[in-house]
Amino acid sequence: MTDLKFAVQEKGFTVAHIKTDSIKIPNATPEIIQFVMNMGKAYGYTFEIEHEYEKMCLVNDAVYIAKVKDGEWEATGKQFAEPYVFKTLFSKEPLIFEDYAQVKQVQTALYLDFNENLSEDEHDYKFVGKTGSFVPVVSGSNGGLLLRHVEGDKYTSAVGAKGYRWMESEIVKNTNSQKNIDISYYKRLADEAKDEISQYGDFEWFTS
Repeated sequence: MTDLKFAVQEKGFTVAHIKTDSIKIPNATPEIIQFVMNMGKAYGYTFEIEHEYEKMCLVNDAVYIAKVKDGEWEATGKQFAEPYVFKTLFSKEPLIFEDYAQVKQVQTALYLDFNENLSEDEHDYKFVGKTGSFVPVVSGSNGGLLLRHVEGDKYTSAVGAKGYRWMESEIVKNTNSQKNIDISYYKRLADEAKDEISQYGDFEWFTS
């Protein structure tokens, strides 16, 4: 694949992205496509055209968002594949409850600390498990701090959970408490995705 990268570049084309089994070439012509196919065969590869993109924003080796020529959006990597972000900014599909669920997994254990109405040094820990599905909820709706148990009586905020209160997704769904979902959490994710794309070009043009 390294040989292929250099060979494509020597022919005057840009290699936007390359992995062990794929290559992305902006403005690829039939000639360069055939060249890639032929070179692949010489190395034992059988390449196929998986997608032709109309637009693509490549953030790093593992994260990108692209619009396929048939109009569908494709996200690779967590940031743009987050359902609320993907549907709100790109696909414009209607949101369903499951799109708000945030799955957290740790090696130790997850706890919810229902301390909202307790004094600063008091805690009400509820064991959840090593994996759980959660939804951020607004203050005053009986949510807890989502914590990862470290050791003994030491806890730390679960990744991505700091600054918000949480409830298990099934409880929110089964008690029809969707109105308590803290939308600011998801709007922050969407704003961060917008800012990321805006580093490379005009966001409104890209999503139009």
